[in-house]
Amino acid sequence: MKAARLEGILEEVKQGLNQPIPAHTLKEGTKMAKKVEKKGKSKDKAETKKSNGKSESNLVTLADLAKEAKSSGAAARRKIRASELDRGDGRWAWEPGSKQLKTARSALGL
Repeated sequence: MKAARLEGILEEVKQGLNQPIPAHTLKEGTKMAKKVEKKGKSKDKAETKKSNGKSESNLVTLADLAKEAKSSGAAARRKIRASELDRGDGRWAWEPGSKQLKTARSALGL
């Protein structure tokens, strides 16, 4: 019973493939839609807030420490990883005066 039904459907599809495409579906000179630029909020680093409410502008970053130590960022990261310092929120940035910042400074020889 299912086989007969499937054969009937298959025959309908075959017949539909043999018919020409209707002219009203073939449009020449169709224009493409224009891309619209999204108007979002520009992120100013001084105004950006982390999810925990701490402002990023008052954090001491690894780049700041590397510049102070007169070394590259990659070298500074290697030294800090070797000291097994916790990254905290997933970024190499610490609160000024924190214990972790002192550990990072000592790992870089500052």
